[in-house]
Amino acid sequence: MSGAIILYEAALGLGIASGPLVGGLLGGISWRGPFFGTPALMAVGFVAIVVLLEPLPKPARKVSLVDPLKALRHRGLLITGVVALFYNFGFFTLLAYTPFPLHMSAHELGFVFFGWGLLLAVAVISAGAFLGVIDTVLTEAVMRVAPVERPVASVRAREDSPARGRTRRSDEVPATPKRRLDVTGQAKVIAFANQKGGVAKTTTTLNLAAAFAEEGHRVLCVDMDPQGNLTMSQGIDPETLERSMFDVLVHDLPISEVTRTCEVDVAVASIDLAGAEIAMSMKIGRERSLDRALKAVRDDYDFVCIDTPPSLGLLTVNALTAADKVIVPVQCEYLSMRGLLQLQHTLSMIRENLNPNVDIAGILPTMVDTRTLHAKEAIEILEENFGDRVFGARIKKTVRFAEAPVKGMSVLKYDPTGAAADAYRRLAKEVLSNG
Repeated sequence: MSGAIILYEAALGLGIASGPLVGGLLGGISWRGPFFGTPALMAVGFVAIVVLLEPLPKPARKVSLVDPLKALRHRGLLITGVVALFYNFGFFTLLAYTPFPLHMSAHELGFVFFGWGLLLAVAVISAGAFLGVIDTVLTEAVMRVAPVERPVASVRAREDSPARGRTRRSDEVPATPKRRLDVTGQAKVIAFANQKGGVAKTTTTLNLAAAFAEEGHRVLCVDMDPQGNLTMSQGIDPETLERSMFDVLVHDLPISEVTRTCEVDVAVASIDLAGAEIAMSMKIGRERSLDRALKAVRDDYDFVCIDTPPSLGLLTVNALTAADKVIVPVQCEYLSMRGLLQLQHTLSMIRENLNPNVDIAGILPTMVDTRTLHAKEAIEILEENFGDRVFGARIKKTVRFAEAPVKGMSVLKYDPTGAAADAYRRLAKEVLSNG
């Protein structure tokens, strides 16, 4: 992506260099020359775009004319927009005024633009002149701060750098381009668990993973729920799968064989996983099946996020045995908080017999309705009993969490500037800062 930006800036500089010079030469012959020459060149450029540019993937949602203004609610975009406004206003005002006090002819003005454009092209390529560096920095800064879909770059990024042992299928969604960081050491494994159903475990698993990916981390999501909701949330139909996590756990198939590349990498699940507990009943070391499978790929990722079923059976035990940390999504209701106490008891047994290092990374209040007194009281009870283990992020109720899976994407991609996406970005920062 950075290389494409540099080439774009260099081409812009060459165009600025040659255009005014040709215009000055044509204007010296006749005033009609520039007026006819400009639309002719624009027509050539339009034809080249139509013929040469590859078709773009359809956007996740239609973009309206007011969306650029709405995007300014994003603080980073607002700041870079103001900087670019003042920079371009000042520079081009100076450039437009210069010919008058210097009494330049059309040819001389053309040569001034020619020199500036040539300098711009050379400066961008060599990064040795202030002007070109500023243009590239502004363009790159916008790309960095904006959590938006960039389909052309995303397709190229994923096709040009496939990760080891993973395959891309034609039905997969091109991923949003990410600022890649070097993987250092083994991946941190995070399980998302609460035997109470409907507390946003799957939603949290996917969207926190997507937030990690936005920060440049390599992330693998593992769907350990036979319902396959995480798999479906990335646009994959579980009923079409020939191999899934069932084969990994029962038949020791490499987990890379069931990993699909979407927004993040997903080890997919299907309804077959419901029979895994029975199929594994006679297997020696069945509680460590997932842990053994992940060892082969832990060097390839920064984070592994495991979505668990709403139970404390063998599938969840496998997840907790493989995990370094556990994040507990808790709906701000009484029954969900009761499930937290039962999970703590299960974790104690896991620590005693299978994984002495697993611990709760934090408790995440989800589906918060700040209009109700009950939700506020539930959060107060959580904070009284668990103190700083309760994350500061609050996942509020919103229809976006229901809409995004229908489109086969995370809420960060579906509504990148919305409050729901920002809540998971805040959670990601908390998790990363806590190590």
